[in-house]
Amino acid sequence: NVSGVKARLMYSHLYANGTTGEYTEQLPTEPGDYIASCFVLDTVVGTGRLIIDKLSPEIIMDDASFTYTPSGIYPAEAIVSPAGIELEYQAYIYENGLVGESVEFPLVNCGTYLISACPADTAHYSFTLSYCYITINKVTPIISAESLIYTANGKPKALQYTVTPDFVECSVC
Repeated sequence: NVSGVKARLMYSHLYANGTTGEYTEQLPTEPGDYIASCFVLDTVVGTGRLIIDKLSPEIIMDDASFTYTPSGIYPAEAIVSPAGIELEYQAYIYENGLVGESVEFPLVNCGTYLISACPADTAHYSFTLSYCYITINKVTPIISAESLIYTANGKPKALQYTVTPDFVECSVC
């Protein structure tokens, strides 16, 4: 009488080569293919396939322009849905419509860069690539000086001036 015997649902990982792993009553939580089998005593009375897909995040990045700074530029964090997924960022020189060599962050030279972002954890998330362009423009310094009137006396005269931003190197000629 089968109705008096308790059935057990057990799961086994199904590998790409067609083999299966060890059966367990633990419900699978990792992405992959699984066999779900109903056991009555030691006999399989029903089998089905369970597929857990990787999550495909949505990654949104916006193009941006910055003015040069000697400390360099980091891209703004991408908006990712669902929230909390760690992303990896890469930067490439983008010149004359061509993607060039990879560069490290922070971006310290003027020019245009292609920035890409993808999930760091590709075991649980689909490889989803998003990109944007960042342009770093030259800084336009502002030099201001006071109008001073000196009387010639054979001694050097001090010139008082300011340069903004203060990281701009300059010399008086």
